[in-house]
Amino acid sequence: VKLLVLGKPREELKTKIGKANLSRSVLFIHNIPLSTLVYAYNSADLMLYLSTFDAGPLVVLEAMACGLPVISTPVGSVPVFLRGFEELLIRDWRDIATIAEMVYSLLSDHEKTNFYSTALRERAQEFSWEKVASKTIEVYRKLL
Repeated sequence: VKLLVLGKPREELKTKIGKANLSRSVLFIHNIPLSTLVYAYNSADLMLYLSTFDAGPLVVLEAMACGLPVISTPVGSVPVFLRGFEELLIRDWRDIATIAEMVYSLLSDHEKTNFYSTALRERAQEFSWEKVASKTIEVYRKLL
């Protein structure tokens, strides 16, 4: 199992990973052009998004659209994105045991992974730019 982290790591984190002898298991990739980001998503088996604050993390929708099961903290619009899939929400990002259990459960159960992959890809389509624009226009028309 490899952990692919999209983003530049702080030196403190790299040091901790080195001391834990995990340097070969944790890969950091940063400055990825948007045109190739889809390849990073498609090389993964799941997405773990443990943010403590984010108003509208589009990376969650991008991962869902690529068919990745997403385990996330309930920040910003994530609970809306994962409505109907609340079992994928982690209440406390510091609860390492629960996070590990959820990740292991998905990685070891291909049937479950395939279910979430298909269901979340379909759910992501509800947030396409066309649908969001259409709903926004509908709200404006009602107000006018």
